[in-house]
Amino acid sequence: MSDRFFYLQLKFTPKVGHTFTDQREVVVEVPKDLVQRKSESINESLREVIAVGLARSAALGTFPTESERTPEVYDEAPPNWYSEPHRIMNERACDYEENGPRAWRIIETGTGRNAKPTAYLTGQKVAVRLQSRAGHLKENGATTSKKPSNPSA
Repeated sequence: MSDRFFYLQLKFTPKVGHTFTDQREVVVEVPKDLVQRKSESINESLREVIAVGLARSAALGTFPTESERTPEVYDEAPPNWYSEPHRIMNERACDYEENGPRAWRIIETGTGRNAKPTAYLTGQKVAVRLQSRAGHLKENGATTSKKPSNPSA
């Protein structure tokens, strides 16, 4: 268990009737000292509630448009708590940072049941198209691991 951070994975499923339909997953790192500062004036048992609130806010910040950052448009699954950082946190820079909490969106390729998270691919270059907050597309290539080259082959 980390002494410095809470690690959460959040899943958002758009409610029926919205123009976007893909489920979104985000992993978030929330500093425990930030939660401590926010919980000093209230009951200590509410630390996890504060951590989830901070994580939710950072996770929604990873979505590309203002309408997609509105929590009311989603059904939200209960968060998964982890004692160690998710491996995507070491593979690439965060997608969004908000006064302490940092969030990484787990991007999926394909659609529906055939979707595969690119964040879990290893041994190859992962090219992820991320939409910036301004709505412009940009390429973000990240090498997760590199195979040694064999000059005699």
